[in-house]
Amino acid sequence: MRNIYSSTTEGVLWLGEFSGDGDTGANHISQETAAVAFELVRSLAADQHWNSQEHAQSMVREESDALAALLDLSWWQRAWTVYHYQKLSCHDVLYKFWDCIEGFRVLQEESDKDILVKMALEMFRFRHASDRRDCVYAYLGLGSKALADYTIPYETAFKYVVRSLIQESNNLGPLVRIAEHAETRSATLPSWCPDYGSSFPETYENLDQEFGWLYMYNWYQAGGGNGPTSRFSLIDSRLEQQGIVIDKITKAEGPMYSTDTKDEILSAWYQDRDPRV
Repeated sequence: MRNIYSSTTEGVLWLGEFSGDGDTGANHISQETAAVAFELVRSLAADQHWNSQEHAQSMVREESDALAALLDLSWWQRAWTVYHYQKLSCHDVLYKFWDCIEGFRVLQEESDKDILVKMALEMFRFRHASDRRDCVYAYLGLGSKALADYTIPYETAFKYVVRSLIQESNNLGPLVRIAEHAETRSATLPSWCPDYGSSFPETYENLDQEFGWLYMYNWYQAGGGNGPTSRFSLIDSRLEQQGIVIDKITKAEGPMYSTDTKDEILSAWYQDRDPRV
């Protein structure tokens, strides 16, 4: 895709179909509305000074409504558009809302290509794909050696990609994911594998906090410098890792959000410790 863009001087992007009237669908917009929206985009791209006091109120409303209609087309929420954007070398981008801006910013600033795919998988969990397998395949081109296989079910594809990312990143970071809702998660997918095809509500509580956990992937290096060692399992739902069993976890507490409570939490852990240790 990068080679295609590098030799392209101009392209035509399909955003949807024109509708004959104002009653538009998910992929439809009236020609008049599209014309108003693109005229506004061209004006903004030319860095022209825009003064709301010089615009009639009706014109301001018409332009803002037209731009909103353009950005509501489903193209802006498709998984594959992330890869198209990331592979452009020199470009101007029209962002939709803050979730898009933050996600693309992270991809641009991330220098570690080994985790770029993993970050994209989580940062863009809200995007859609007609084929659930594309919820993971759409991001492989960002830096993974895993291959898209459309002959396998989507759940098998999810497990295959997670296993591949563990091997490539040399840690268990790919197992970290945004908290999923049990009612939307696949009942047949093993708990260790994120359900990249599950739907999320448009308003997700504590989303910034959830994204924060993704940056802690380097905490999951229990395998040391050699990284985790996976073992082939005859049961596809199992993720078998080679290691040493130190002790059984009897209790798991919440995270330490600040150093103020660290001593208090450590003291409680010490009191509750197993006396045999």
